[in-house]
Amino acid sequence: MSQRARAKCRCEKILQAGVELFLQNGYDSTSLQDIVRLSGGSLSTIYKYFGSKEGLFKQIIADEISKVFENIGENADSARTLEEFLFKFGVSFVRGFVSVQTRQYIRLITHESVKFQMLDYEFGIQKFRQLLAEKFIKFEEFRDFGAEHIEKFVLIYISALKEPFFERMLFLGDDAMPSAKFIEAHVKFVTNMSLNGILNFKKE
Repeated sequence: MSQRARAKCRCEKILQAGVELFLQNGYDSTSLQDIVRLSGGSLSTIYKYFGSKEGLFKQIIADEISKVFENIGENADSARTLEEFLFKFGVSFVRGFVSVQTRQYIRLITHESVKFQMLDYEFGIQKFRQLLAEKFIKFEEFRDFGAEHIEKFVLIYISALKEPFFERMLFLGDDAMPSAKFIEAHVKFVTNMSLNGILNFKKE
């Protein structure tokens, strides 16, 4: 095994240990020594590749978001119309959002420390905004929209998809997994509402 391959293997083990311990014990109650013991790595490796415990945590969150993006992209890229794209994107987004592991990450970010509250924006909303803006440009309905209006639409669309799941999960501790039928009905409603808003906006 080459030196680069060994380094990659060590990093993957550290990331896996970090995921397990952060989700199990929380950020503040997990030490780098805990991660080293579980992963079989070393503090020097963590500092070299991640800089700190915070750097490791941010990398774990970024990796999780990337996985969500991959799934959404695969499902939505085949859409030929804006309506089909919004629906496919929405279903994939909600399914990823309400998954057990994503819920754990959201609770971890939100409750552990004020300094991590921006992670939801930096690694979540901002990236989804960029992804959607790039996708929307190819549809005729958005050709007359400026960047500012597209950005506002993305924020409203994502917010509508997240509710009522986010509020129930975060404030009511509701861990019930919505059925596929419920998710599709919710996304269809948000999609229709969004399309009506786009068409009405263009007529103003």
